[in-house]
Amino acid sequence: RHWIFSADGSVKAAGDPAGDDRFGVAMAGAFLFAGGHLAPTSPVPSSFVLVNVGELEDVRVYRNNQEAGRTDERGLLVVPTVTSYAYNSISIEPQDVPMDYAITTLEQTVVPPLGSGVFAKFDLRAIRAYEGILRARLPRGDSPMEHVWIALTKGSRVLNFTTGYGGEFYVEDAEPGDWEATLAPPQIACRFRLSLPQTSAALTRLGPIVARCEPQPSP
Repeated sequence: RHWIFSADGSVKAAGDPAGDDRFGVAMAGAFLFAGGHLAPTSPVPSSFVLVNVGELEDVRVYRNNQEAGRTDERGLLVVPTVTSYAYNSISIEPQDVPMDYAITTLEQTVVPPLGSGVFAKFDLRAIRAYEGILRARLPRGDSPMEHVWIALTKGSRVLNFTTGYGGEFYVEDAEPGDWEATLAPPQIACRFRLSLPQTSAALTRLGPIVARCEPQPSP
């Protein structure tokens, strides 16, 4: 959705009242609303695309391989000159995206209707990785959980990883919060909660994690 506005005015310079020394100014623009975002732009002759790259600023955006501009501090850019009822390629410059961000797609094809527009969102997510040591609390004492398969669950998301020597583990692409974790070494069942802190660091070292384990009956 978009709204077009215009304004004009004039001023008479001091001097001969009959003289032709009046000056005028005029301006026009538009406000666009798409994807929950409101953005100002120049008049829209046909259709528009509102591009969003998360919150990344200064990312180059291309329309049909021609640079259309750079995103602002909100990660937005309006492309006001898009052809209606036609295939328009909208892409972003990967070199403008920090290395610690995951890029799911670099290009989208949009077909906006006449007098309207579309919202093109590029899912750029900061990669947050965590590492630590996993130990198990067993009847004979604590022991590092080496080379075991871990399943993390948070809502509908499930992530998997395998521990290494000494119980060392590494997991990425996991949003902060509490994850329920299960593992199944031979003849025991273990559960623990993995709390991942909110952080701006690309890699965060966690303190030692201790899983509570219970022996399983033999088949």
